[in-house]
Amino acid sequence: MRPILALGFIFCLGRCALPAQMPAPPAVHPPSHSTAAIETLQRALGRDPAHPRAWANLGNAQAARGQFAAAEASYRQALALAPGLAAARLNLALACLKNGEYAAAATEFQRYRQQFAPNDFRATLLQASCELNLKHYPRALALARRLLPAARRNPLLDYILAVASYGAGHIAAGNRWLRRLDRQSTGTGGAPGHAASPQVRRLLADAEGRLALQLLHAGHTTQALSRFQQAEALDPGSYDTNFYLGFLYRQRGGWSKAETYLRRALALRPRAASPRLQLGLLELTTGHPRQALPLLRYAARRQPLNVSLHAQLAQLYFRLRRPRQAAREQARLRRLLAQPSRPASTSTTAAKAQP
Repeated sequence: MRPILALGFIFCLGRCALPAQMPAPPAVHPPSHSTAAIETLQRALGRDPAHPRAWANLGNAQAARGQFAAAEASYRQALALAPGLAAARLNLALACLKNGEYAAAATEFQRYRQQFAPNDFRATLLQASCELNLKHYPRALALARRLLPAARRNPLLDYILAVASYGAGHIAAGNRWLRRLDRQSTGTGGAPGHAASPQVRRLLADAEGRLALQLLHAGHTTQALSRFQQAEALDPGSYDTNFYLGFLYRQRGGWSKAETYLRRALALRPRAASPRLQLGLLELTTGHPRQALPLLRYAARRQPLNVSLHAQLAQLYFRLRRPRQAAREQARLRRLLAQPSRPASTSTTAAKAQP
């Protein structure tokens, strides 16, 4: 499922706010002021680069402009000159997180906590989210559990606890945390996610989807379908949810629903191969080989090591009386099968969403 990005980052002199509603981050300065600050600081540092606070302020201004890679470099320069700048260490962690560098962000949050604030709630929470994105589920669980005595209502914490529990194979515990997250969004009772903020609904949907994946990989397709349906009701715009619903309905013979969900997934990611692959197989199943051909050919270009897909294409070309193309696909298939260390292929029946 998607990485955790709705974390409410606020770059402001080293302070990071994480409200329960997780709003979009405000800028440190108006964009025009940030641009002027960047230019002024760059000129000053060009004349004398040995000023750590100037580097840190440059990082703040760059972060306000959304230039997180540049901000990361500036914060690192500040810390190389003055390792004791707590604000620069925290903002470096945030910049790494915003860049999607989860391992680096987790390391910097850990350093910030060890050096400056061992019990900082928000830094620990964000470090746990990084560990979750890295699929370090036991580590994410350990960090999140430390926060329980200080947390009353924090949807992100409950989400981390639920998803990390599912990832670690603790389904019952994950369900308990998911119910707590749901109660926070509904009050008491009510439909899942009823009256929840959009951010909390997405957290609920993602947690439901991750549980559904666990159930699907364990072979519990009926339960997985139910969970994906709940996830779709909470967040209809999820690529993963729409893809897996389409896959499951195709496997169960619900061809009309399968096509609907797969085309939704394709609309969300127009270049994705997996929805086209499943739509191509659906066209074959329903007796439309010519409509299936362009879909499967596109998928084969994006998934060149997929042995089953090349076998399907070879059979399809024979069926369409195109022996030259069939022979070409058979040759590709033989080359793939002859590779001694060939990576595992993506089966055409495997429930695997790809970018």
